[in-house]
Amino acid sequence: MKARHDHGSELEVTEHNRDAFIKEAAEGRPAEWLNQKPIIALYSHDILEGCRTYLEYFANSTSNFTQCAVRNARPIRMCERCVDYYLDVLKAHEDIYKAHDEGGHACKMELVNLDRLEVIEGAFDYVYKLWTRGHCNSCFVVKDNGTLTPQLLNITVKFQQLYNDTQNCFNKFYNVTTKKYEPAVCGNCTEKYCNLNKYYEDHKADTGEGILCMDIVDAMNLTRTEWSKLLGCYISEPNAELPLIISVILIAITPLVFYGTAKRFSAKAETRLQRRE
Repeated sequence: MKARHDHGSELEVTEHNRDAFIKEAAEGRPAEWLNQKPIIALYSHDILEGCRTYLEYFANSTSNFTQCAVRNARPIRMCERCVDYYLDVLKAHEDIYKAHDEGGHACKMELVNLDRLEVIEGAFDYVYKLWTRGHCNSCFVVKDNGTLTPQLLNITVKFQQLYNDTQNCFNKFYNVTTKKYEPAVCGNCTEKYCNLNKYYEDHKADTGEGILCMDIVDAMNLTRTEWSKLLGCYISEPNAELPLIISVILIAITPLVFYGTAKRFSAKAETRLQRRE
């Protein structure tokens, strides 16, 4: 590979001076061994085959994950369905930092340090932040050393089971002809819906809503909307109004107690004055 400089001359880049040349070019400062600032453009053919393989792997991994995330954006199922692609991105990114080409040169130097637009790090940052915003790790088993696995947590598996039971119950009462749900859906599916809702609330109380896997949060929110708005169902809770009734009664009798007490003390005070006279 040859590099052209300001005065138009060319310098052969060999294995002996390659690392120094790349380092000086990446930092944009004068190369001591050239005694002048180099101008270098690394085109695709300048990347040796060993590093190019890792670059292609990373490009395909980020592309696959992005496509998967977009396809599962609504309803949100990104965590469960895209975990394998996400793990591929993590591995591809790690490989770039650890790998060397056939000449023993670090691929990180060519693919990351010379990436003035930070395309590689920008792509990785996008994938990582998207996964983190969805709290997707909360759906899966994470080893003690922090390594993510594609194995679902028992909590996630249980929620999916209750969710599927609830949806299957809803579907039993869907009339294909009228394209409407039969009124009997509420009475027949209340138990399954309540089981799902209770399990979600218990799990939320144990872990905190902020760290629940977004797949679970979205599935529960959609089910609640379906239950109340689409199906028109509700859960009768007669005891829920008791505190309100008690509060209303207390507010209503407070003025009566106040005025009654005031009148009583006023009468006593008047009697005392009459006795003194």
